[in-house]
Amino acid sequence: MHQDGRIEELMELMESIDFYSEVDLSSKKIGDQDMNVLCKKVIVDKKCGKLRLERNEISGEGAKILADRLYNNTSLVELNLSNNQISDIGTHDLAQALSIDNQTLEWLDLDSNNITDEGAGYLADMLKTNTTIQMLSLGSNAIGDRGVRQLTSTITPDNKTLQCLNIASNKLITDACINDLIEMIQRTQSIRVVWLNDCSLSKNAIVKLRQAVDEKENFTLEA
Repeated sequence: MHQDGRIEELMELMESIDFYSEVDLSSKKIGDQDMNVLCKKVIVDKKCGKLRLERNEISGEGAKILADRLYNNTSLVELNLSNNQISDIGTHDLAQALSIDNQTLEWLDLDSNNITDEGAGYLADMLKTNTTIQMLSLGSNAIGDRGVRQLTSTITPDNKTLQCLNIASNKLITDACINDLIEMIQRTQSIRVVWLNDCSLSKNAIVKLRQAVDEKENFTLEA
């Protein structure tokens, strides 16, 4: 499909969206150049409740445009940006928006976005002040032990919101952060599920994690 035809199709799709609905724009070859119009139509005008943008071509530049629309957001509850290229730069802008004025977004999926420990640090800072995020998914990125330590250090008893944390398939996560994970699990009441599948944890480390989980009610560890 030619570029003009793709844009026309995208515009028609956005015009047909109902107010406060779930909007699925996954695998539409959406790039940074589309984000201004998309965010205006979908988030501001239509006030969508759920937005799926996975498997597109959105980089840090597009993520910044999206982040700017999240300030004072009053409708968007779920945002899926998995399988894009937002990197640490885009993660920074999203984290900034979610730290300051956002009181609505509960579910954020940033799987497979080339996010490193730097980006994990931005999200950790966001969690210090955000009071709405219940699900944070960071699977299949480039987060390592330092990033895990930053995240776990901010998930304290004071954070009564976050329930699900996915850091599976981050190959740089090793046994070096196992005690940090155990301490987080033991001290935090809100967390219900942690995904750690397919990281670089040894069998002994996983056993230690499971022993910690056995002492905690209403908690699931996927490892």
